[in-house]
Amino acid sequence: MLNYIDAISMQLANIFNNAQTTNSILLKNKLKIPVSGILTVRIKSLETNKLISETNKPVTIPPKSDKLVSDAVPAKEDLYYECVFTEKLSGETIFETGRLPYILTPKPGAAPRINGAAVVGVRPNSPFLYKIAASGQKPMHYTVKGLPAGLNVDPNTGIITGTLTNRGTYKMILTAGNATG
Repeated sequence: MLNYIDAISMQLANIFNNAQTTNSILLKNKLKIPVSGILTVRIKSLETNKLISETNKPVTIPPKSDKLVSDAVPAKEDLYYECVFTEKLSGETIFETGRLPYILTPKPGAAPRINGAAVVGVRPNSPFLYKIAASGQKPMHYTVKGLPAGLNVDPNTGIITGTLTNRGTYKMILTAGNATG
């Protein structure tokens, strides 16, 4: 005999954004009737297997359809999650595990730091567009020393536009500033 749980599948996905991850669980129902149950999500430590958090949500998956369930979870090193869907009528379960992504790169400081290309090229009489790439606290203001004729910088956006008419090598000093420096 076919159990309702045999017609249910689960897919896991993570969307990472700064210090949080959105844990998305897609439940698929192949039956012509709705299937209800409880979705349990456990966040655990990989190292110690210690339970960090647990949520239990009642879920009804529409007939021949999908149900997306999402939760914000911490983006920390050494965490994984277990997802268990328990079908209401039979008590049968399906189970998936996944690793939570995290980022090791420290956040940029408040002081401005230019981190774009050191060399940029353009053909004479061609339109020029360049954004001064800078990290740091906003708002920022931008200046360029040695900007050749035909080019202009927007001090609020750091976008350099215009057209160079003379061929050559131009050395410029780009500056980004804000309240901290």
